[in-house]
Amino acid sequence: MLRRRVMKEMVTLVGIVVILAGLVFANTQLRRGTLKEKMEKTRRFHEDNRIQIGLDTLQWDLLRKTRGTYRSGPTFPEDLMPRKDSQVTVIGFMTPIDRFVQMSEFMLLPVPIQCYFCEIPPMRDVMLVQMKDGEEVPLIEEPVSITGRLILNEGPNTKFFYILADAGWEASVTGRNITKKLIAPEHRTPMHIQEGEQLLEGITPPGEQTQPPEGEAPSAAPPTGTEGTPSGN
Repeated sequence: MLRRRVMKEMVTLVGIVVILAGLVFANTQLRRGTLKEKMEKTRRFHEDNRIQIGLDTLQWDLLRKTRGTYRSGPTFPEDLMPRKDSQVTVIGFMTPIDRFVQMSEFMLLPVPIQCYFCEIPPMRDVMLVQMKDGEEVPLIEEPVSITGRLILNEGPNTKFFYILADAGWEASVTGRNITKKLIAPEHRTPMHIQEGEQLLEGITPPGEQTQPPEGEAPSAAPPTGTEGTPSGN
């Protein structure tokens, strides 16, 4: 009788643990989905801001029409092929490859990876950025504007579908201050971080002023949610 009671209590306990684990998982997925939507809106806002003032911008909606895998290689959309080997500007979020500071090479994504070691984006959402010789850039929290020569890698066993070579960078909204990205200490271990390096501080992009010139209105701020987001996104 006692054995049956113990078994019943153990089954009940296991059931409670499973239910709690399911709730935690569902909540995590919901938060990730909400964050992804927010970041998508932020990036689209910055893309639209550039387009509205007449600046050409290669949008991720076109890049995401690319199909293929590492083994098969990519199949690029017809509308993208004319941009091959030309100067393009892409807005996205930085993701490090082998270091968090003074990067000469990094990945650009349409939405940020909150935990670099836990999420793998599809290959069509990953662009390799190679800065101009001698130029390095810090890891930035906000979306940035990257301009470079677009290389489309065709054929099988392609590690990166797209590369922006000889690249330069700036804030995606002119005149706005941006910040270096804060990385959790446990995620810095395999990277090369200079001792005492501050990863979260306000900085001004190259060639820009922190504040707009006197007499000019400040640039529009990106949305923090649905409010202020251009309609149709």
